[in-house]
Amino acid sequence: MNRTRVAIVGGAMFQHVMVIGRCLVIATLLCGVACAQQIPVLESGQAIVNTTVQQGKIEMRDASTGAPILMQRDRKLHVANPEHNTITPTIERRPQPTGFDLVYSYHNSSSTPKALGAVEVGVLTLGQQITYQDFRFDGKPAVGDTRQPRAYSAWTYPNRWYSPVFVMRNDDIAVGVSLQYPMLEYKHQVRTEMWSPGGGSSVGEGGRGWAVQFRFDNFGNENPGSRIRDESFLAPGERRTYVVSVRVTRNPEEWVRTLLPYRDYFRSLYGGVRYSRDPRPVLGVTVAGAWRASADNKFGFAGPNRFRPDLHGWKPWVDNIFNEIQNGPERLMLWAPSGVYHENRENNFPFQFTSNWMTSASEGAMLRNAPQQLRRFSQAGVELGLWWGRSSEYMDQWDTPHAERIEMDNSEHMDAVLRELDLAVQAGATVIGLDAVFKSALWEVYERIEMMQERHPHVRFVTEGRSADLFHTLAPTWFDLYVTARFDVDPADARQLTTPFYLADFLLPGHETWVGVMHTRLENALGREPTNQELVNDVENMLDMGYVPVLWRRSIFDPSWRAAKSWLNTVPNNLLGMAGEGHQMAHITPDQQQLPQPTARTTRRAGPAVRQGGTVGQSGVEMQIVELRPGRLIMIPSNGRIMKNFTPATERATHPGEPTPAGSESRENRPAPAKPAAKPTKDDAPSSTTTVAPAPR
Repeated sequence: MNRTRVAIVGGAMFQHVMVIGRCLVIATLLCGVACAQQIPVLESGQAIVNTTVQQGKIEMRDASTGAPILMQRDRKLHVANPEHNTITPTIERRPQPTGFDLVYSYHNSSSTPKALGAVEVGVLTLGQQITYQDFRFDGKPAVGDTRQPRAYSAWTYPNRWYSPVFVMRNDDIAVGVSLQYPMLEYKHQVRTEMWSPGGGSSVGEGGRGWAVQFRFDNFGNENPGSRIRDESFLAPGERRTYVVSVRVTRNPEEWVRTLLPYRDYFRSLYGGVRYSRDPRPVLGVTVAGAWRASADNKFGFAGPNRFRPDLHGWKPWVDNIFNEIQNGPERLMLWAPSGVYHENRENNFPFQFTSNWMTSASEGAMLRNAPQQLRRFSQAGVELGLWWGRSSEYMDQWDTPHAERIEMDNSEHMDAVLRELDLAVQAGATVIGLDAVFKSALWEVYERIEMMQERHPHVRFVTEGRSADLFHTLAPTWFDLYVTARFDVDPADARQLTTPFYLADFLLPGHETWVGVMHTRLENALGREPTNQELVNDVENMLDMGYVPVLWRRSIFDPSWRAAKSWLNTVPNNLLGMAGEGHQMAHITPDQQQLPQPTARTTRRAGPAVRQGGTVGQSGVEMQIVELRPGRLIMIPSNGRIMKNFTPATERATHPGEPTPAGSESRENRPAPAKPAAKPTKDDAPSSTTTVAPAPR
């Protein structure tokens, strides 16, 4: 398929070539769907459950004890949409040794589009209280109780929920429910929901339980957070197939095994990670901010006036940053690199993250040497990243109130996209952050990232907010460590990430996931400025759990930090790098990747020997000591939560294959990070660029 032409043209020819390119893209995707194994094959092995149909209702029982696991009762496998005419699908049940599959076949034989409604699995009789995994964020365990039958999860995939799956467990078993469908072909979101139904659904053997529903179109009772933006309606004559898989494991701690049908399908459709993981930390630099925008500083450039690029060009600014990062970070990410809007602040950060260098009015004419000066970072061996504000909202001029969702078929939109992208590359950027990228149609976001990667193969992209699984194959993604800037947050709840990224580890070992350590947000929760040590503790917890930290406080930045390969501890060994029945993944394995090594300035020495432990007890909780990084041991309790207050006796920041530098210091023996200097004044500060986090969105 020749898609190179799509990536190199612009102007009047662009729309014509895009049409050709998109036809080829669609053909490729359809081929991929045809080749993907949507319906799971019959598994081998001894049955651990028996699935039968009694009086037209599904029952699933433990094969050894006969205990009920799923009793359908009065629940329907397909739920009609009360707002629209709905197609009734044919449903085929396929028993498996560890569960069953439901194959839903839709055919619109009418002359008008019709809704698909929802598919459902229930009632799962796992008891009054269960543990389920919250896949909005890291997959942390949460507790559900039938005495509080509200919807415990009702989020849309693929923008709010990482994968169309649910997992719940009790002390004896875990049950996973997953939906297999080709989102890029069917072009719609899915509302995923889990709750404890009442009424007749709650009465019967096994007691009150739980139901899982995948909704394809809006029923009218959704709240704004769970409403489906891109619904599904089947065109006349169209056919579709959806598969729901239910799996059970008797080892609830290895609950990922219940999602093997989904992982097999996902990998056959999208493959694995398509980028080389970089575990090094990133220093964030805020170039401009709305808090600095004024009549005298229309672009809001931060820092003292003597470094402002709109007044003096970019050389003084770049010189200052080089002075600040001597023997320091090897990766930089610049926020608002072309300034911010002064009048229309609701549209910050601007879509024009580079073109304002060239198109700004006379007061910004000095900005035009940005490509030449910013290239100095890459020429010096420092990876330069630029954050693309509102990357899915086209703005036709600077400081405009007008913004519209970017569409791939709009030549004006795509010409603007290429203009911004090409200028970033001219400036030496090899990483580009895609701010608020999922405001466009989701299938077009995927296609646009692929198009940009083909245009500039050496450039990597990072998606914000946290992307879903299929986008994570194309690019690293972004989490905020702390909740958004609010002053009523309990400090104990300020941190949104408390576990490794379980589902990404399982589906995409070798993934790269960034976490923004914005100290201003922690300050809002604490009611005071966080100490250096508090931030260091949070950063090192993130490293141990496999996240790449992005932070703005220069005084604590340690270039030797490396993110752990978390999947080596979260995924059972016999599932790593394998797809279900043992098929190798069609991508480079994590251990084969060439990861950047620390430079000679990396200095740490291994501490004293560590007493190895198996499990220990703490407040009645089963604990396990595991090694997430070489020499970095932490405790993980049975619920999977990493204990923040566990400090091992040794801390070696090197990674596999790297010798420990002689004469270096362990974290325990080295001096505490320096206390931050007094806050600078407006004009005399060395620079506010590395001390101010970007304004919360």
